[in-house]
Amino acid sequence: MRVPCSSWKCLGCSMMLAWVLFFTCEARANTVSVGCPGSSGVFDFATINDAVSFLSGLGKKDHAVIISGACTEIVSLDDWDDLRLIGTTGAAILAPADPAGHIGIIEIHNSKKMFVSGLRLHGNGTSGPNPMHVDESTVEVFQCMLENGGILAGGGMFVQGHSTVHVHASVVQNNSPNGIRVDGPASVQLGDVDPGAEPTPTIIQNNDTGIQARGSGLVAIHGKTTIQNNGVGVSVNAGEAVFCCEDGQRQVLNNVVGISVITGGRLETIGPVLVQGNPAFGISLIGGNATMGSGNTVRQNGRGIQVRTGSSLRMLGGTVANNSVVGIVVRDNSSAILNATISGNGAGVRVLLLSTVAVASGSIQGNLGSDFVCSPDSFGYGDKTLIDQLHCPNFGVDPLPGPD
Repeated sequence: MRVPCSSWKCLGCSMMLAWVLFFTCEARANTVSVGCPGSSGVFDFATINDAVSFLSGLGKKDHAVIISGACTEIVSLDDWDDLRLIGTTGAAILAPADPAGHIGIIEIHNSKKMFVSGLRLHGNGTSGPNPMHVDESTVEVFQCMLENGGILAGGGMFVQGHSTVHVHASVVQNNSPNGIRVDGPASVQLGDVDPGAEPTPTIIQNNDTGIQARGSGLVAIHGKTTIQNNGVGVSVNAGEAVFCCEDGQRQVLNNVVGISVITGGRLETIGPVLVQGNPAFGISLIGGNATMGSGNTVRQNGRGIQVRTGSSLRMLGGTVANNSVVGIVVRDNSSAILNATISGNGAGVRVLLLSTVAVASGSIQGNLGSDFVCSPDSFGYGDKTLIDQLHCPNFGVDPLPGPD
C-alpha cells in the first residue's frame, strides 16, 4: 500500500523544499501528511502520533511523515527502520505542559536510519523534556532547531547507548544544563566533512554547557560549526572531543570556558580551530590530555590554555596569542610539548609545581611579562633560542643525569 503525497498541500514553500518533499514521497513506501494548528491545506492526520500509529500498522520500515504547523505532543518511536519526520516551512513540535514522564519531545529508541528535518523542537524550560532523546539508535538531524529543553538528564539533546547521531545545518540553543549530552558508548557528529552537505553552519549557543561528552562518549566537530555564548562551550568528562578537519574553521567563541577536559578526557584538534573570547579559559585540562595540530588559534581569552593536575598537552603547531593573563600555564604535576607560536599574552608560559615543558619548535617571544617562567621544582628543556625572556633555573637540566 502506498499513501499518496497528493493529499498534502503547503502554501508558499520554496522550490528546494518542494523538491525535497517530492523526492521523499517518491522514495518512501508510504508517506502521510500531518496538519497541526497554524497549517493551511488538506492533510491525512491532525497529529503526528495518529500518523505514526497508522504507519506502524503497515510495518515499521520505510515511511515518511510530512509535518505542517505547530504540533503539541510527545512523539515516542521504538524499533523503527528508516522513518523520516520532515517539517515544512515553520513546522514545530512543542512540549506539552504535562509530558507524562517522557524525557524527550521526540524520543527514538532501538531504531536505525531515522531522519528528522526542518523542525523546531521547543521545550517548556527547566522542568520540561529535552527536545530530543536518542537511545540505541542511528539518527540524522538536518536543519532543525532544538531549544528551551531543561530536564536534568540532558537539555537540548540526550544521546546514550550504542547510538550514532549526525546533527548538521542545525541550531541548539537556550537549553539547560546542556545543549547536547553524549554518554558513552554513543557518538555525535556535528557539521559535515563535505561542505556541500551543510548549507548553513551548525550553531550551539546560549546553553549552560554547549556539548558534554561523558564516559566513553565521543563528539566529532566538523565543518564550520560554531560553539558560542555558553557557560562552557565543550565539556569532556572521561569522553573524547575531536575537531576535524580541513573543511572549514570550527569556532569556540565567547563562552566563559571554551573547552574543558577533565577526569581522563581527551581533546584532539585537527585543521583550523579558533578558540577566542572566553574570559576564564580558552582550553582547560584538569586530569585530561590534548593533542593540537597545526592551524589552531587560541587568542583573546583570559588564560589561553591551562594544563593542570596530571594533565598533558602536545601542540604540533598553531598560535597562542593575546590572552590577557597567560598564554599557557602548566602546573600540578603536568607536562607539555610545545611546537607553537606564543606571543602577545600577559605572560607567555608558566611551569609550576612539579611540572615539565619541552620547547621543540616555534617561538615564545613578545609577551608582555616573561616569556617562559618555571618554579624551582619544575623543569623546561629544548631550544633556548626560541625563547626571549627566560626565567627558569632548571631549563635544560636533566632531572635524572646519566645515560638514557
